[in-house]
Amino acid sequence: MSRILLDKLLTDSYARYQVLDHRGFHTHTAHHLASLHCLGATDERLEQLGKIMCKENAPYEPSPHEITSANWRQSLGDERFCKAYRDFFDQQLTTSGDKWCEKFLELLNDHKPEPLINSLISGLAHPLIHVGYALEFNSREVASEALTLTAVGYNYHHEIIDKLKAPKAGSKSFQELFNNLRADDRLPLFDAPGVGNLEAT
Repeated sequence: MSRILLDKLLTDSYARYQVLDHRGFHTHTAHHLASLHCLGATDERLEQLGKIMCKENAPYEPSPHEITSANWRQSLGDERFCKAYRDFFDQQLTTSGDKWCEKFLELLNDHKPEPLINSLISGLAHPLIHVGYALEFNSREVASEALTLTAVGYNYHHEIIDKLKAPKAGSKSFQELFNNLRADDRLPLFDAPGVGNLEAT
């Protein structure tokens, strides 16, 4: 198993496919390939599975306009800007050279009091998962995908973290936390599971 092949497959996927597939779901290519590499998949198997996974991916489509340092927060949450955000974040990280990780963290923490990092939980936490893979594998491309996922998936979920305050009474056990969550009438209850429950009301 070759890290060189993994990097090549991740770079190829990054260059050719957007972070949302043709159904609007988050792609899992980076997650799967990196995990398979860690589990000891052979180069042949990794390449074979990479081809299979990419069949579900969608090629980049043109965005309505370019994303720049001046306007990058104005189109948050708009999936039509997938390519523009990818290009913007790629440029930001690439021009940072070996310091791309510092720039990555700077972009995530930008624009207080509502930093982009607070939206990592959007999209079923796929942006957060992507951040983990980016840092674990020291991959600028996966980091750019993580930022792109966070930007196009930006929604009202960030408000949950934006409004957090430090606890007054110290920490609680998991059981206490779950009991408090269950008793909290501010949380929505749904009749059935499904992605539709994640839409803003």
